[in-house]
This record gives sequence, C-alpha cells and structure tokens, in this order.
Amino acid sequence: MFFYDLFHKKSHLAHKVISKNNFTYFYILQIINRLRIKKGKVLDIGCGDGTISLFLASNGWSVVGFDVSKKAVDIANKNAKNLGLRTNCKFFLKDIEKITKIDHKFDLIICSEVLEHLRNDDSLLVILSRTLSENGLIIISVPSTNAPLYKLGLAKNFDREVGHLRRYSVDSIKKIVEDARFKIIQIDRTESILRNSLFLFKPLGFFIKFIRGFLVKVFHILDKFLVLVFGESQIFIVAKK
Repeated sequence: MFFYDLFHKKSHLAHKVISKNNFTYFYILQIINRLRIKKGKVLDIGCGDGTISLFLASNGWSVVGFDVSKKAVDIANKNAKNLGLRTNCKFFLKDIEKITKIDHKFDLIICSEVLEHLRNDDSLLVILSRTLSENGLIIISVPSTNAPLYKLGLAKNFDREVGHLRRYSVDSIKKIVEDARFKIIQIDRTESILRNSLFLFKPLGFFIKFIRGFLVKVFHILDKFLVLVFGESQIFIVAKK
C-alpha cells in the first residue's frame, strides 16, 4: 500500500545484522532470548525491512516475512542477499488484511506492532492460530491505552501518522488472543514514558543513536522502574495453541 511505502521511505540497506542488545528492538529480542525455544521455522507478520527476521536468520532460524509495503519487502530481500542470509530468509509482498489461509506451519510467529493497523485484527489471529505448529509460540506486541503520553492526548498525531486504528488494554488484547484459541503464557508491560518519548517526538529520537553498549541495559533498568510508576506504552503477549 502507498501509505506504508511512504512510511518506509527512509528505510535503507543494512550493513550488518543488529545485536541482541539493539535499542529499538530490545524488548522483543529479550523475550525471544528468554523463551529459549528450539530453533525452527519463523513467520514474521508485518516484517517491515526485515530487521528482526534477519537477526533470527543469522542465528539459525528459517524465516519467512510478509509485509504490505513493496518498498520494505524489496529492501528486506536485498538485505538478506547482501548479508548472505538468502537461503534461510525470504520476504513476500502480502496484504495482511486479505490473507485467508497460510499453507505452511511455523514454530514461531512474530506479530509485532501489526494488529493495531488492521480493521479485522481478530480475523488475522484466527488464521495465525491455525498456522502455528502444535508446540509453537506466537509473540504479539501492541500499543497500550495505558501509555502516559496517550492518556495526556500527546500520541494522537503519532498514531495517525503511523496508521494506528486503535490501542489495546491488557484485557482487550487478552480477549481477542484467547478468542482465537491461543493460551496465553506470558504478558509483559513494557516501554515507559521515557522510552516512548524517544519514538513519539522526532527531535528526541536524535538521542537514540547515543544509547549504545552497556548504556542500553542501564537505560532499560530505568525504563522498567518507570513502567511500574507511570504505566506501560507497549504490551507483549506470548501464547501457544
């Protein structure tokens, strides 16, 4: 879709795979590492330019990525080729809203920051439930209605610019996940007002490039404390069949 091609207009070719302590993807990479699941086949729904997929492929997973943006998929496939990961990492242009069936089974499904963009979020989860292998896991992340900046009315422009149709409370995301016949095994409330500000307000995003090495872990120790005090901006769900 043209909207998401515009969203990815600043995406560029990668020179290397991200590290497990990458700031932007810190929480999802920590969850994947913590699960310690046997490496197998991964479906990355809404894969964007393939950053997470390429990380997993470089660590021995076989990855398939779907995205609605042709620009993002083209960059993802070029990245896979340039980084020598083309044999176990492939990306396809798919309108996720129009998927009715996925032929293959996957051991891990990543559905990160996708559901809030869909008119029929519940329908996709039903399809993904049928796609997950018997002992597989799905990782879902969504923006939270409990986000301090959202409650202050400061996230409206951001939500509109990135195509968010809704946000979720813990109860509302639990309901649609369980209605799709998943069994929830873990819920993480992440991203404090501090970290969320770096992504919502473009001038503050400048500082992300300076948070490297040990500073990433130090930052996220503080971030977890601030979540407890002020509330989360992001919700992660890990579930199985």
